[in-house]
Order: sequence, then C-alpha cells, then structure tokens
Amino acid sequence: MTNADDLKLFSSMNSNLDAVLLQSDLDCLFNWCTVNKLHLNIEKCSILSYTRKSQPLNYVYKINDLVLSRSDSVTDLGIVFDTKLDFSQHIDSMVSKAYHRLGIL
Repeated sequence: MTNADDLKLFSSMNSNLDAVLLQSDLDCLFNWCTVNKLHLNIEKCSILSYTRKSQPLNYVYKINDLVLSRSDSVTDLGIVFDTKLDFSQHIDSMVSKAYHRLGIL
C-alpha cells in the first residue's frame, strides 16, 4: 500500500460558501487518492486555520465521512506554524533545542 506523505490545501475563507468549496476540494482529493491507490491516514489529517479574526469561520470538515480534528499548530519542514502566524512557538522550540545541544538547561 502506498501512502501520500504530505498534502496541504489552502483557501481564503470569507463565507460559508468558501468552506463548502474547500470541503468539495477535500472530497475530490480523497477520490483522486482512492483512484490512484494512495492511502490517506485520515487520523493524521487535521485542520489549521490561520486568522487574526476574533470570530473565525469554524466549519466541520470531513474526509470519507470522518471529522477532521483542529490543530493549534503544525510543524512543516522543521518550522512551527500556529494559528496566528507569529512564530513564537517556533522560536521557543529552536531556543530550547539550541540550549539542549549546548548542554544548558
């Protein structure tokens, strides 16, 4: 069985219609993966919304009728991205790793 290692979908959200369109994209992606015999580990799939809005649009996204969990942050290629894109988590992580490598606790 072949696994799709890393896939991302991005979309700007201004209304519920945008969320419905993103859900449609997820459905198309799942169908494409199925046709091409690529297995998606849906338990590892998640939603991360980047926003500075106080009331972001929260839509329940699904793949193959399974609800995707929401994350506060994700690490991609060693960089920590959070919902506000302020990179403080990434900086804290890098400082901690540097201290650890230097033997400083």
